[in-house]
Amino acid sequence: MDYITIDKDVPLPLGRATKYPFHEMKIGDSFFVPNVKAVGVHHYKPKLFMRRTVIENGIKGVRVWRYA
Repeated sequence: MDYITIDKDVPLPLGRATKYPFHEMKIGDSFFVPNVKAVGVHHYKPKLFMRRTVIENGIKGVRVWRYA
């Protein structure tokens, strides 16, 4: 019978890579992503984010703000 080995002290991964700078943002920071309909916004507790579809300089896209 095959047994599953139990490993000790294996560090947890830091999380999956993201193409957006959520972890670097401070309250009041925002970024604009042109020519997209949506940006996957995750709430990295205690950080909170909000996204809105906007037109900036004639280009439609999504702006994401960190608000808490």
